[in-house]
Amino acid sequence: MKKLIILFSLLFSSLWSIAQIDIADARSMAEGTTVTVKGIATHGSELGIIRYIQDATGGIAAYPGTGSTGDFPGDVARGAEVEVTGALKIYNGLLEIDPITSYTVISNNNALPTPITGSPSIINEANESILMTINDVTFDDGGALFSVGTYGFSSGAESSVIYVRSGHPLLGTTIPLATVNLTGIGSEFNGSYQMLARDEDDLEIADDFYITESPKQTNIVNDGFTLSWKTNAPGTSNIRYGTTAALGQLISMTDMTTEHSVTLTGLNAGEFYYAEVFSNDG
Repeated sequence: MKKLIILFSLLFSSLWSIAQIDIADARSMAEGTTVTVKGIATHGSELGIIRYIQDATGGIAAYPGTGSTGDFPGDVARGAEVEVTGALKIYNGLLEIDPITSYTVISNNNALPTPITGSPSIINEANESILMTINDVTFDDGGALFSVGTYGFSSGAESSVIYVRSGHPLLGTTIPLATVNLTGIGSEFNGSYQMLARDEDDLEIADDFYITESPKQTNIVNDGFTLSWKTNAPGTSNIRYGTTAALGQLISMTDMTTEHSVTLTGLNAGEFYYAEVFSNDG
């Protein structure tokens, strides 16, 4: 009888250890349920100690919170196939595996899942924690520098935000003035859906000709000033200006250059002026 008990225990233990399920099935279970899932990590340390993993059915975040064991995610790089066991937890609206009770890196340098594509509306609950690409994106704050926080963008008539965390590779880089094809991971914070770009490669310039450096005002005197800007390829230098938003005056310089500089003269001292710069590459 003793041998039968031992054999049964071993069999039960073996069955329990391979109880891996699809991520989509795990996402349908109640908070607090312990699950084992396997997927590809779609990023590395650029998003901190969290890892988003994805299989053919969906994506989920894994976070080494209080009670987690091991050194996760130290050896979990982008493209790693990893098996994770832990409890389901909802943190500020985001479904996570937290705490992580065990994990195994199965292999490295795997191809990432193909991002889904669409408009900003695809950043939603159904697509939480998976890779996605939104084409023809313009940022509200183009020309400024990324710092920690959220940044609005639009594509067509729809809009959303990306979030940049502390220590992120984008910190201190220029927010694109050009139209970009934006790739990132769908996420959620306090009921607001957002996208997590991983690095500059996720902001693929979609335009052939665009401004790379925002206009700067210099050489300010009583009756004028200079406006300077840069483009990625040679083009003309033009300014529309006036004392109202209707503008009205035009200065055009036909020399082709990437470093543009136009000086306005004959202005009225103490007057406010509106100005719009533009370039044409032909």
